[in-house]
Amino acid sequence: MSTLRVPHLRVAWHPDCAEGPGLADAIFRAFHLDPARPLDPSLDLPVAFGWRGEGQPPSPVPVHHTPSADQLPVLVLLVDDLMVAEQDVAFADAPGGLEGVISRWVGTTDRVFLPVSLSGHAFHLHPRVAAINYVRLEDLPALGHARSARLISRLTHELAREVLAARAALPAPGLRPAPVGLFLSHAKEDGDGIAGELLEYLARNSPVTAFYDSSGIAPGEDFAARLQVEVGHAVFVALHTDAWPTRPWCRWEARLARDHDLPFLLVEAGEQGGEESFPYPGAAPRIRWRGPTSCAAVVDAAIRVALRWELTRARLQARVAALGGPSKVLLVPHTPDLLDGLRAQRVVQSRTPVLLHPDPPMHPMDRDHFERHLPDVELLSQSELGGVSTRMPAGTLVQVSVSEPDDASLAAVGAGPRHVEAVQLAIARALLDRGASVAYGGDLREGGFTRLLFNLVEAANRRKNETQAVAPIETYVGWPLGLAYDRKVWAAFARTACRHVFPQPADPLIDLPQLSPDGKPFPSDRGPAERYAWSRGMTDMRMALAGPPVRNDDGRRPPKTDTGGKSLPVAGALVALGGRVGKFAGTVPGVLEEIVLSCRAHKPVFLCAGFGGATAVAAALLGLPAPITADAAQALLEELDITYAAAHAWAGPAHPLPSAQAMGQELRAYGDACTALGVQLSPAQHAELAITTDPDHIVRLVLAGLPSLPHAEHA
Repeated sequence: MSTLRVPHLRVAWHPDCAEGPGLADAIFRAFHLDPARPLDPSLDLPVAFGWRGEGQPPSPVPVHHTPSADQLPVLVLLVDDLMVAEQDVAFADAPGGLEGVISRWVGTTDRVFLPVSLSGHAFHLHPRVAAINYVRLEDLPALGHARSARLISRLTHELAREVLAARAALPAPGLRPAPVGLFLSHAKEDGDGIAGELLEYLARNSPVTAFYDSSGIAPGEDFAARLQVEVGHAVFVALHTDAWPTRPWCRWEARLARDHDLPFLLVEAGEQGGEESFPYPGAAPRIRWRGPTSCAAVVDAAIRVALRWELTRARLQARVAALGGPSKVLLVPHTPDLLDGLRAQRVVQSRTPVLLHPDPPMHPMDRDHFERHLPDVELLSQSELGGVSTRMPAGTLVQVSVSEPDDASLAAVGAGPRHVEAVQLAIARALLDRGASVAYGGDLREGGFTRLLFNLVEAANRRKNETQAVAPIETYVGWPLGLAYDRKVWAAFARTACRHVFPQPADPLIDLPQLSPDGKPFPSDRGPAERYAWSRGMTDMRMALAGPPVRNDDGRRPPKTDTGGKSLPVAGALVALGGRVGKFAGTVPGVLEEIVLSCRAHKPVFLCAGFGGATAVAAALLGLPAPITADAAQALLEELDITYAAAHAWAGPAHPLPSAQAMGQELRAYGDACTALGVQLSPAQHAELAITTDPDHIVRLVLAGLPSLPHAEHA
């Protein structure tokens, strides 16, 4: 037996590989989080891009991108023609180049190396790599989703090998653990054909094995004894045909699987329905059988369920000791039901057993049903441990300031745009779950940060009663962005957003008919007049959200109402993440301006600077750890003022625009990050927040600094 180590994935490719970013993105969505489906069960595995932290000591590298001692490093190397032809370029940032990578990854027993062939020449990379079996994609078209689908399927299987191998004996050196096994529970009357299709598919396409009673029980063996052995160490796949619920042996197998708390997948293959079913599948994941073409999807789903359950079991196991140990706690790696509660009463040596399960917390209606029938069993999800589920005061409003930093900033920490989205969603979800409201200023483009927040609210409220619904997003749309959206556009977001669309600033220098004869948004980079208009519009929106300044007042006051005449809620705190420092509308980086305005208003400000960008610039100027020095950050801001000097000159001294250089000097003048940021965190915690890119770590620190925010004020 070995100790389970949670896989830590690193994906690397040649910087000019056209497929690399897309495949890496698919890996992130499959194994960490899909931002488009934020509440779906995820594997939550750390995924790093490139070579950041590889072969280097962990500090000051962000913890999310350097494996810890209890994690299993896994390198997914996307090998194309460019990597083979330009090895010096592909491995320039890897310590020791290609030879260094090979010495650390190839032939080791404490790491997993998975080369992926994107071309027929991929096997020419290096003789030692050529001796390893590749994940082969070169026979599939580069366009479309075929390559990413096969890659995710193979990686799921290989990670499951490693994770489930913790239950088995270690293989010989140089060999991988045994493949995952499936137990095909079926009724011979109408499930034999489906089982045969799956067995044939596995024989042709997969290292996965399957137990099938017709061939798996030797003559003379005890039927029940063999079934009990096979069920006990496999993924239980129930072929739920019309006859399956009626067969005693199928019932016995399913009950045995539940007693062992095995990974359980229900394949819905009935045609006519039936007079009866039984409760053993519980909340097991389900997939629909649509004929032989479903074989790959069924096998992949079964392996993913096994991987997710085993990872969840390990994560929950680490929390059992805090609740009194196994004598008081039964953990289940899935949504619990009454059968699990009865099992907790039977196996836990306590009058009030605790049933520990993964997030999300149980739906209020289901919890009420559970507690009514089993009042002595305490239900706890992972997020409900240790009081972290404490609700915030009613009316708490927290602004999340985030935009995608430039590619260089992300590459420097082994990340991509999906990493930033995942952290934003983790912060927003934690705040919403605790009763707070989230404010965000942005546009409504498809796939943008605003839409991600709307999707989160919609997904959360689909799982709750009306009385338990999370608060809609307080959405601030600055001028001229709001010109793109008429009232009908907002109908789709009526339940997910409270909109605050800002009017044209009352400024004589802004002439909309001249800027845009059709009254629609215009590009900010067309000329100084357009840049000026955008700067004024965005600053008005940001000042309204931050509220009146307490210090360093520049004389301008935020607008008091939006176009609907309603009072505007003012955020009580700001969480800043990323932020562009180039190619932005206006004359200063938006995230930087929001940080400075919140500091002026003497509000709690959280700087999550690990992903670089404008937040890292602010952190450096305040003396916090950052991937840029304070002097370099100030020089960068001075360059921005020079870049947009034409807009400043066009406006003239009577209409000064925000100055990036002045904002940098203002931050440096505070002299102390703790004083400037006004957060109830220690200097060490501020430093941790400034360098980490781990979503859980960021959420813990933000929640620790928000114990008692005041109610949202109104401008």
